[in-house]
Amino acid sequence: WVLVCFLLQAYFAVRIAGLFTNDVLIKLALVLLLTFAPPMLWRLSVHYSLVAQWVVLASIYLYWARPGRLRWLHWLVLLSATVLIHTYLFAMCVPIWLASLIRRRIIDGPTSPHWLLQIIMVFASAGALLWLGGFFPLRDSMLGWGYGVYRLNFLSMINPDGGQTTDHWSWSSLLPNIPHGPGDYEGFAYAGVGGLLLIILALPLVWTERRTYRGKIVWPLILVCVLLTLFALSPNLMIADRQIRISVPDAFMALAGSMRSSGRFFWPVYYLLPLAAAWLLCRSFGRRVAGPLLLVLVVLQIYDTYPGWSSLRSRFDIVGSHYPTSIDDQRLAAVASHYRIVRMLPATNQAPNWKQVAYFALLNHLPSDATYLARPNDGGYAAYMSGIDATIAQHALASDSLYFLDHYYGWKVAGHLAADDAMFKVGDFYVFAPGWKRLGGSTTLSQSQPWGPM
Repeated sequence: WVLVCFLLQAYFAVRIAGLFTNDVLIKLALVLLLTFAPPMLWRLSVHYSLVAQWVVLASIYLYWARPGRLRWLHWLVLLSATVLIHTYLFAMCVPIWLASLIRRRIIDGPTSPHWLLQIIMVFASAGALLWLGGFFPLRDSMLGWGYGVYRLNFLSMINPDGGQTTDHWSWSSLLPNIPHGPGDYEGFAYAGVGGLLLIILALPLVWTERRTYRGKIVWPLILVCVLLTLFALSPNLMIADRQIRISVPDAFMALAGSMRSSGRFFWPVYYLLPLAAAWLLCRSFGRRVAGPLLLVLVVLQIYDTYPGWSSLRSRFDIVGSHYPTSIDDQRLAAVASHYRIVRMLPATNQAPNWKQVAYFALLNHLPSDATYLARPNDGGYAAYMSGIDATIAQHALASDSLYFLDHYYGWKVAGHLAADDAMFKVGDFYVFAPGWKRLGGSTTLSQSQPWGPM
């Protein structure tokens, strides 16, 4: 997945560069600049689905690409794929797509393709895919707190500190870390010294080259950039570690909480800035000057961001493909072969040691409720756990499931074991095997149970 994301990031960087130049050196420079983008590389530390920032580049490419009869289909495929990768990425690509519809309408006039039909098709496809992905049962968990906490800091582009709340993670060999607020790591958007210099060099060209883009209808995309940036900043504006609160209705804050990590919404703007700067340099100085200049800036960018991306190496320095756990026991795997499902108690999102159980279920090809979800069904968990004591007391836990219990629930279940049940102590868990003795299996695992609550 990571490899595919890097390849597609490079591919769409080349396609965008190809819209305004055929120079190989310029294309190479943009590929390197955009694949050494700190906001994308940062996600390798925690959010692998969000490494797919190539979808943002693909949206930018489709906005500027020459129209064709099947352009609507390209958008449909891209947005459908994006909604299955991550809803945040979908939410930031949709405004670019809508801006492209406005642009096509202005350019083509009455002959513009049926934009209303395209909107219906895209949102119908997205809705169907969200339903298939299990999105809609989360409706009660989607609205809530978080918007205004995980925001874009006003100084994010020049702040190389990629740390979270109390730790510090410098992404620059040249610039010092700047203080930031709790939650600002979601808006980490350090541009790198190379990227910053590129943008600074191009700033005067915004005025001197204004005639070259006057007829290209850039205002829909600029409007999208302004709105995305404002949403990313949030009403809790943070400048370094100083906060300015702007009063807005509570209803807006709750609704915006569905996209609480608002700092991510700056990514389209983050990529458009160096792309626009490179285009202005090419228009103003030509490829003979722009190509070598961009390559020098890229070398500076790679050198500057070395402290950040080099620290990721340890995360990929893995020997073999096995994840060692405390329940890595073939005897337990043999017991699990008699059951259809692997469950945990307590049942909750990101339960302690959930990774061990999830990996065990994966190796044994069994479904499991041991998981970590960004948006769990909180109501479902609460309803299930509210009646769990009665379920245990009635000996009504699912007979087709192998249960991994913590000490407390091990003690609870142990008090209601039937004659044909079994409970084993394996690693960090008590393992409850309902009806084990009547299933006809045998094991050398020793039975054990806790004798009191902790």
